[in-house]
Amino acid sequence: GDCSYATLAQDNKETLATVMVTHHWRNLFCHLVASMIAFALGETTYDVVAKHLQEKRFEKLRQDIDRRDASQMAFWGCLFCVNQHVSICGGFPREPQ
Repeated sequence: GDCSYATLAQDNKETLATVMVTHHWRNLFCHLVASMIAFALGETTYDVVAKHLQEKRFEKLRQDIDRRDASQMAFWGCLFCVNQHVSICGGFPREPQ
C-alpha cells in the first residue's frame, strides 16, 4: 500500500507518540499487545493482561483502560507505523544524493 496502517487508521493525521514500542518477529502478537496494555495500566508485567486477551475479556480491559484514562496514549510500533512494503516490496531505494 501507499501508507502505513497507523497513517490509515488515523485518517492521515499526525499523532505524537506517548511510547515507542519495539518487537521481535518471533514473539507472540498477543504478548506485544498485552505488554502495551499493561504499560498503559501501570502494570510491571503483562501476564494477567495476556490471560484477559486470550479469554476474550475485552470489555474488562476497556473498562480498566478507561478507569486509568489511558485511552489517549499513542504507542509508536514500527510494525504499524512504518510502511515496510515501500522498502521491502517496492524494489531498491534510491541512491543517496
